[in-house]
Amino acid sequence: MEKKISAVSTTCKDCLFAKYEGKTQVGCELGRVEKVEQHPIYDLVEAYDDDKEFYILNYHLCLYQRINGWVHDNKSTEEMIEEVRKEINLNWGAILVLKDEPINDMSRVQKRLEEILDQPNPPKWIGIVNQNVDLDVYWIIDYLNEKGVRWSVESGKENTRHYIDILFEKFKKDRFVFYAVFESNKDIPSDLYDKMYHNVIDNMVQYSVIKDEDSLHGMVVNKVAHIKYEGNKDDPLETKIKKESNIALLLNHEDLQ
Repeated sequence: MEKKISAVSTTCKDCLFAKYEGKTQVGCELGRVEKVEQHPIYDLVEAYDDDKEFYILNYHLCLYQRINGWVHDNKSTEEMIEEVRKEINLNWGAILVLKDEPINDMSRVQKRLEEILDQPNPPKWIGIVNQNVDLDVYWIIDYLNEKGVRWSVESGKENTRHYIDILFEKFKKDRFVFYAVFESNKDIPSDLYDKMYHNVIDNMVQYSVIKDEDSLHGMVVNKVAHIKYEGNKDDPLETKIKKESNIALLLNHEDLQ
């Protein structure tokens, strides 16, 4: 029985990273073939034509695929791998929830913003949730304007998730893969972006939400999942994912490698 090839697939035939013995593909310089072969959702299909025997990565768009004509196609394999990794970035957004901040001291908020902006690939936008209406947020606005990052501040006493949804709607038309939520009274790990890149790009981890059980701090939300499940409308996003998804798309940070 022939396998149906999805419109969402990648043909390895002419990829510069495909490894061949004669006319038969035997692997991938970046290990994508082997990872798709072991993936719970993606599918590896053996295909051929008059020229070659090659693989199709079914249900997977490989971001590493490059063919002749690429600006770096005359470099060594090791150099091409280095260049293609430079080209691939995960656009993302950050939401900082202000927690118990003193009225006249923004030093802790500044530290959190520095930890966010010092990630190897900084976020494309930053949202601020301020639930203390007496707090002067103009310093934060001036700081973010100096950094040249797109921003929005939401102030009020509604539930935190209410403002997360509002901020998402404001930036929804931007191109980004995920957003991460942080609380200002907790440190932000310097390797957050690197860890997401490694798991999403290198390990092809499927997820809708990544979070610790009882905390919003460090919660990572896939943009498509937020749209699909309508954010936190009616119920928390992860509650709806548990009820409606038939695969494990709600991950704990400990699941990441």
